[in-house]
Amino acid sequence: MITEINGLLVYESEAFKKYKDKVNYFVTTRLGGVSKFPYESLNIAFKNVEDRNNVYKNLEIVCSKLNFNKENAVCVYEDHTDEIVVITEKNKKDYLFSSHHDIVADSMITNMKNVPLIITIADCNAIVLYDPKNNVVANIHSGWKGTTKRIALKTLEKMVNEFGTNPADIICSHSPSIQSCCWKTKDKALVEGLKSFWDYQDEYVKEDAEGWIHVDFPYVITKELTQAGVKEENIFNEKICTCCNVDKFFSYRRKTELGEPNYGVQISIIELI
Repeated sequence: MITEINGLLVYESEAFKKYKDKVNYFVTTRLGGVSKFPYESLNIAFKNVEDRNNVYKNLEIVCSKLNFNKENAVCVYEDHTDEIVVITEKNKKDYLFSSHHDIVADSMITNMKNVPLIITIADCNAIVLYDPKNNVVANIHSGWKGTTKRIALKTLEKMVNEFGTNPADIICSHSPSIQSCCWKTKDKALVEGLKSFWDYQDEYVKEDAEGWIHVDFPYVITKELTQAGVKEENIFNEKICTCCNVDKFFSYRRKTELGEPNYGVQISIIELI
């Protein structure tokens, strides 16, 4: 749900209500920061040409208002891959947000407390997975390319293999992201290519009266996770569309439609406490 915490508008998932003493998780909106057009105002990314001082100030606002450990915040350089990194005491310094590094990956896992995992999004889905039995958490960047590479499923498999996670114990939450109402194309060759990844296309591909083909990628992610053993009742998705709600969220697609090359991003941030 969209709510206000200490004067900051954020998305808070119902998934972690019973785990508030163990997990701190929010998705920011575009509101409440110091950035100017076209990044107004809570942009938290270095990929664009935004002033770095504004980005650091925005992260400071988020961490202070939402009670995250800013000094330990880590991130990856997202590039729509299926690369997954496990954050440990040994490698944490390499991934610190403050280091402005360029280490490519699209998913992070950790069992370390007080280390916020940051994923940046502006239509792509951020998936968080939490294993309450082993106290392990993952934050995953899954746009349509990452979804075809099964980045969420591969992250779950890595949690199983390296931390002994039982998929049935997993608590999962989708961030606000572009929904099928706005993810649309008339490129039939692209859609046919997408269909080759999953054999239940009637469930996630729909064509409207104007010939636009709509694809429901959050549905695909949920389906893959349930097929891997995650309980459907433990997967939370409020289906908030970033492209429909540009008054609250940054949207790459909406900016592209307007012909504007630069755009800000919100973050999915989660920390074991």
